[in-house]
Amino acid sequence: MNDTLKCITGFVAGAAIGYSLSLLIAPEEGAQLRKRILDEAEALAEGLINEGAALTKQAKETMNKTAS
Repeated sequence: MNDTLKCITGFVAGAAIGYSLSLLIAPEEGAQLRKRILDEAEALAEGLINEGAALTKQAKETMNKTAS
C-alpha cells in the first residue's frame, strides 16, 4: 500500500471514529441514537463500497495501460 492510500485510510478511519464518539456523547434518546448510528453506518458502508469500486476500476485501467 502506498503512502497516499495509507494517509487516506487513516484519515477516513479517524473521521469515522470521531464522528461515532460525537454521536455517543450527544444527548439523544436511546432508540433515536441507535437509528441514527445505523443510518450513518449504512451511508458510510455505501460510500466505502463506491470508493472501493472506483479504486478497483482505476487499478484495472492502470494494469491494462501497463500491460500494453
